[in-house]
Amino acid sequence: EALPPCCPSISLLFGAFRLAFSLTNWCIHCIRGIIHAVNQYPVIADRIRSTTTSYHTHRSSPASFPKPNERKRLHIAMKILIQNLQKRADLLPALLEKYEPDAALFQEVSLGNTDSSSSLSTLRKVANTRTGARSSTKYDSVSFTSKRGYGTAIYSLLAISNVHKVLSPYSEFGGFIVKKTIIATTLTAPDTVSSSSAQTEAAHAASHPQGTANDAQEIRFVSFHGYNGQPFCNSQKLVSHVVAVLQAMDKDDEKLGYCLPTIFAGDFNTWSADHFEQVCDAMDDHGFRSVYSWPYPGRQDQTPLDHAFARDGDEQRIDVVHCEHFASDSDHLGALMEISLTVAAA
Repeated sequence: EALPPCCPSISLLFGAFRLAFSLTNWCIHCIRGIIHAVNQYPVIADRIRSTTTSYHTHRSSPASFPKPNERKRLHIAMKILIQNLQKRADLLPALLEKYEPDAALFQEVSLGNTDSSSSLSTLRKVANTRTGARSSTKYDSVSFTSKRGYGTAIYSLLAISNVHKVLSPYSEFGGFIVKKTIIATTLTAPDTVSSSSAQTEAAHAASHPQGTANDAQEIRFVSFHGYNGQPFCNSQKLVSHVVAVLQAMDKDDEKLGYCLPTIFAGDFNTWSADHFEQVCDAMDDHGFRSVYSWPYPGRQDQTPLDHAFARDGDEQRIDVVHCEHFASDSDHLGALMEISLTVAAA
């Protein structure tokens, strides 16, 4: 029996209705997805910010700090000593005793027999018992040393943690020497607290009678002894050594999820202006700025070998208050830096 003439029209209408229904459901699903994405945007944005590891993250700007009337600020003062020891074991404790720094960065630290047949563990014991007015305070220390005396060490009055050791990518003097860099984090304690409100300052003093424990801040130190390259003084190999250390810090910041304020200092072996410019370019790419350079005896009119660089943290700013250099029993002059760490505290 033949179908009535109206049946094809009914089939087409039914198909069109199903298509329209499917399109409507699809549109509703898309709208719901858009609404969900908008609602989740702050969470997604926070995740992106927390996992971004480009060097732009390291270029902390004081402009990002809150206004003084919004949050109190902690001002933390530190005295830092920097010295190439020329493998002289007796020099380390003598410097700690004389200058009593909050932190010290040493280069050419020897593990084997030098002037006084002392290992670094013995040096630590001697330093802890010879600190004069601070005899009740122990220096914590970490090191990356060798028998040939091309190691580095960091000393601090407060506990040291988060230690990393980095070898130079290139060996020297026929492959017998590989420079060693030590990276470590230590704590600081504020000496003054400034606030826009006297009541806030009084409340802070009441809640923190010692003024230290709850306001302690992290700061990273790098004790660096750069690739020498004598007699050809290859600047690119020195830059590669610097970059290897910077990359180690980048990985650490990525793991931590934030950028630590950092002092990167020591004997860079920048034998020419070109050496120094290339090192500064590499440091600048990672947010560091040159804050102090001091002469090497006999090279007063030439490019210094020893330098200090600083980088701000995500919520901390490093200001260099005072720098000076001094003569010691080493062939290198030592340096003293006084810094102020300004912290935007919650």
